[in-house]
Formats: sequence, structure tokens, C-alpha cells
Amino acid sequence: MSKAFTALGILYLEHENKLCLDDEVKEYLPWLSLIYKGEYKGQRVDGEVPVTLKNLLYHTSGIPFETIGYIPEGNSDDMLESTVRNLIGVELDFYPGQKYSYATINYDILGLVIEVITDNCFEDFIMEKICKPLGLSHTYLYRQEAQETGHLAKGYKTGFFQAWEYDAPEYRGNTPAGYVISSIDDMARWMQIQMGMIDVPEPYAELIARSHISDRTVTAVDDYSYAAGWNVHIRGEYLT
Repeated sequence: MSKAFTALGILYLEHENKLCLDDEVKEYLPWLSLIYKGEYKGQRVDGEVPVTLKNLLYHTSGIPFETIGYIPEGNSDDMLESTVRNLIGVELDFYPGQKYSYATINYDILGLVIEVITDNCFEDFIMEKICKPLGLSHTYLYRQEAQETGHLAKGYKTGFFQAWEYDAPEYRGNTPAGYVISSIDDMARWMQIQMGMIDVPEPYAELIARSHISDRTVTAVDDYSYAAGWNVHIRGEYLT
């Protein structure tokens, strides 16, 4: 559920007038060029195309799913930028905004945008502006901090018909998309917050409600459409 934290961070910055979801990514990362080759509105396109923050948030950027393999291993301070720089010149599967197609690295780009806007590392921003205000006191974005508590669960992999203890590699550049570490109590609180069972200060209640509103400008997939870090099931009339 790490993407929901990142998405809430983006909505928080929009609330603070630090960004607009319709902004092009290049406004913040001028070196990130993404390519499309194909037809768009009856015209042949063969070159760099605009991708917006909204495209990344709702997985409508066209960035291929396979780019998950571009994420380098490491935990240095530059891993997030290194991860995103691996996308330079990537050919998109479709023109941005045309349909939904999940690609985890979309949220790593959003994480780097957060760093550029706030002049702060992604992890510290999420901790200060999301986790602490929401009372998530046992949630961590650095593995070392989680380890220092003495309560970090060990990892395991299966092999030869049994589970073996496994020290998983770190992919700090993918923290915005999948590496938030939390306790079961904090996750229970997080879900209660999402369901409106726990009061939280503004603007968080409003932003969380917004994070549940899915992008209905593109075709739903298997009765689900994507919101800000959440899959939303469509009840009633099927949307197209």
C-alpha cells in the first residue's frame, strides 16, 4: 500500500499550491524525455510526448510495466533519481492519457517530483507530512530505522519445499511505490482512517476522500478503476 502514501503526498502538495496535477513532469524533471511512436488523433507521432503528474498518479502514462526491471539495487541517497533516470528515452506503450496500464515506476517518478518541489528527501517528507500527522508512529521509510526497533520481521523465500531465511536486497529508489514498512497496528489505523472511522485533522480528511476518487476518463478494467494509490471497484452502472 506504499503508493497510497505517495499519492497522498502529491495531493498534499497540490493543496499547498506547490503543484498542479495537470503539470507536465518535465516542469520538474526537465531531463526526463519519454517517447511515443504511433498514431494519435489521426496524426503520426514519432518522438518525445508530454506526460503529466496526473498520468503518473493514475497509471495512464503509457510507461511499460516491464520497466520494473529498470529499478537498480541500492540504498544510497541518489537511488531515487538513478531509478528515474533509467527511464530516459523509454518508448511508451500508448499516448499518455489514453488508457490505464499499471507500471510501478510511475510512483517513483512522483516520489522524485516530491523531492524536487520540497528540496527534501522523499522519506523525510512522507514521515513529516503524512505519517506523523496521521498518528502512524510505527511506520518507517528507512529499513535501518525499522531494524533499530528490534521488531522488523525477517524475510523468507521458499526453496526445496521449505522456507529459508532471506536477507532481501534494498531498492531505495522504489520506496515511493512499494517499500513503506509498518506494523499491523499502524496498518489497522491506516485502514480505519481510509474508511472514515478515525477523525484526522484537515486537510487530511479532505485529501484522503479525494484519493479515493478514481480516474473515469479512461476505460475501467475488470470493474475497477484506479484512484490515487487505490483500486476502486465500480458499483452499479459499468463505466466505459
